[in-house]
Amino acid sequence: MGWVLTGALLGALLGLLFSPSAGQDVRRKLSYCLSRSAMKLYEAVRLVYHAKHRSPSLAQTQGKQLISHTVAEAKRLLKDVDSLVARLKS
Repeated sequence: MGWVLTGALLGALLGLLFSPSAGQDVRRKLSYCLSRSAMKLYEAVRLVYHAKHRSPSLAQTQGKQLISHTVAEAKRLLKDVDSLVARLKS
């Protein structure tokens, strides 16, 4: 992705520099392209940072709760089975 962005940026810069426009127009277009690229780069970095530091998703939280509930229920059932086996033996 980095090489594609670099190539696109260089292509845009060369296109602006060699276009038949006045110097002030070229500088304005160049400034606009650079500021847009900077905003896109900032947004990409922000997304990566937040993806790395975000809290667990709702699905993860619900999955953990379901597992905890299932383990507790299985332990209760095992205790009931042990109690029934003890009664049958006596």
